Order: sequence, then structure tokens, then C-alpha cells
Amino acid sequence: MLRLRALGTIDRMGESFFELPGSYHPFSDRIQAERLVNEPIGRGGYAYLREGDSTFSVPPAMAALLDGNLDRFAGTVPRKYLIDRHPETIPVAFRQALVLYVRLTTHPILSYQDEATEANYRDFISRRDSIRKQFPRDVKDAERAERNLMSDDFYGTYWFYYFYECPDRKFGL
Repeated sequence: MLRLRALGTIDRMGESFFELPGSYHPFSDRIQAERLVNEPIGRGGYAYLREGDSTFSVPPAMAALLDGNLDRFAGTVPRKYLIDRHPETIPVAFRQALVLYVRLTTHPILSYQDEATEANYRDFISRRDSIRKQFPRDVKDAERAERNLMSDDFYGTYWFYYFYECPDRKFGL
């Protein structure tokens, strides 16, 4: 939660959040952490807020990404990113989530195209498929091997988080 707040204050939350291990936790843990971050120190919290600062909460689009809820993300992604149409101005995690959303949703409520991110996603899927041929699902520890091998090239991407780390999702789809 403190990492989210720190990245949020410099407008880098969607750009850098998924790059480090241990940055994300289940929803219930985030709710408790959010309470502690906003609770004054005198009452057992971690609120190091300056006079006049408002309380902190995770932006809805980022909360949806952390929960692995792409439908909610699509409904809460800031419209400024969809209007601009310059992929470099959209945070990396948002670009990756938008590509994933368009790919996995039968009837998406928005459209998004970014050739570079699409190519990276195709590389992700291609690598996953080649690992699954090497380690079929019925082989002992195949899921762990797949996750470890995928992390070599794709750790720090939203796709890796979505398929392998998101606490509310099934492993690797």
C-alpha cells in the first residue's frame, strides 16, 4: 500500500507497480493496509500525512487490475488514455491490460490497438505454449516450471501478474 501511494504521488503507479516482487496482495489485505495508511499514527496507523493532505485510496482502475477484473478495469480506465491514442503516454500496465482485455473478452465495451504491445503479448503466449509442450500439465511440478520459466522473460508485466500471481485467479489459464 505504501508503494502504491509513493508511485501514485509521482504519477508512476500504472507504469512501475508490477515491476517488483511482493507488490501486490489479496483484496482483503489491501483494504486493511488502506485503513492503516489513512489511520493517524496516534491511533496505531501509518498515516504520515502532512497537514492538508487527503487520505489515500487506490484508484479504481488500478484496484481492478490488482483484482484481475478486466471488465471492471475497462469500465474505470481513465478516458484520457483512450482519447490520446499515443501508446507511449499510457502506463505500461494499462496498455498490457487493455490488450489482454480486448483479447479475452467476447464483447468488449471499448477497443484498443497498440501493435508493439500486441507483438509482446503474442511473444508471451508463444513462450507459454512452447513451455507447455515441454512440460505437459500432467507432469509433476509442470505449473511451477511454467511459472519459473515465464518469469525469466515476462516478470514485471501485467500479463505475468494476471496469469501467475493474481491471488483471485486460477493458475496460468
